[in-house]
Amino acid sequence: MKTLKILLLLTAVILSGFSGGSQGTGNGVNVPMKFKGVIIIDPAAENVSCTGGGGHHRTGWLEGNQTHGGRLITELSTWEILECKTNMSTYLNESKVAGVNTVANGDSYNYS
Repeated sequence: MKTLKILLLLTAVILSGFSGGSQGTGNGVNVPMKFKGVIIIDPAAENVSCTGGGGHHRTGWLEGNQTHGGRLITELSTWEILECKTNMSTYLNESKVAGVNTVANGDSYNYS
């Protein structure tokens, strides 16, 4: 009976290790991110025209807080409009944007 209890305990420990690893956030796993802050445009950047009308500055910085990281380092948190499109029937901007958010501890999060 004692041997059975030890085997069951050992099996539970091994299985709990496997289930914890299945929820990891290693490379290649998309993790949703939320940003609360301010978008700062680069006044020296060129303007990009949007398909459907309008236009925007091409690059800039972000200031504020991000989930999974905390406070952003503004100088290292950049964005760039890769392709600008405005849907005038829904009044939504459907642009493609990419950038990097760098948080207070130095970690960087790329997004697109």
